[in-house]
Amino acid sequence: MARGLNKDFVNEVFDIEPSAVIELFALYYDYENDSQAVLYFHGGTNGLAGKIYFDGQEYLPLPVEASSFEILGDQRLPRPKLKISNAGLYVSSLLRKYDNLNGAKVVRRRTFAKFLDDQNFPDNKNPWGSANPNARLRDDKYFISRKTIENKLVVEFELVSSLELENVSLPARTIAARYCPWIYRSYGCRYGIQTESVGDSQDRPCANGDDTLFVTGSQLNWALNSSIFP
Repeated sequence: MARGLNKDFVNEVFDIEPSAVIELFALYYDYENDSQAVLYFHGGTNGLAGKIYFDGQEYLPLPVEASSFEILGDQRLPRPKLKISNAGLYVSSLLRKYDNLNGAKVVRRRTFAKFLDDQNFPDNKNPWGSANPNARLRDDKYFISRKTIENKLVVEFELVSSLELENVSLPARTIAARYCPWIYRSYGCRYGIQTESVGDSQDRPCANGDDTLFVTGSQLNWALNSSIFP
């Protein structure tokens, strides 16, 4: 079994007559400011032209074409393309309001029709059994890098992984040789003690694991305690 995949999903993959694969999308169009600003939609593939419900969430029908989500074996990072219908100029209105959707987060989910919520079927009865929101592939998570096409019919975006976002450095938290950027052994480090009364008053590390002083000095004139670090 593939590592981390739900057993029911794997069994469906190898079924002689598997149900249709369903592709769902979530567009966090104001990701940096409001994590609740999300558009849930699906492309209407496999004859599903109406709303789809999965894991309690409603996905609206919106023609979409997704490509280049492949996993590359030559150390290159994929740059998927997402082409969305611009009916009613709805996507264009999002572009005007949210800075061309630069940095917006896109999540792609894939599951089988048999695992959709019961309310997708007549009389709220799943003909294959019961819904299973855990039976799906791992979510594909990308960010919009740029808009490549915009007209009255479609809008196309180029997506990148979080490793290719501009102005993002790894590791995200700067590490320096002699001190912790948080207040050492305090709220940020989850050790639960305050250390303002010792050390150099610059929020640099003030104690080792036994809470004995290992930084001496004050302000910019500070050094490791030579009795602990010869």
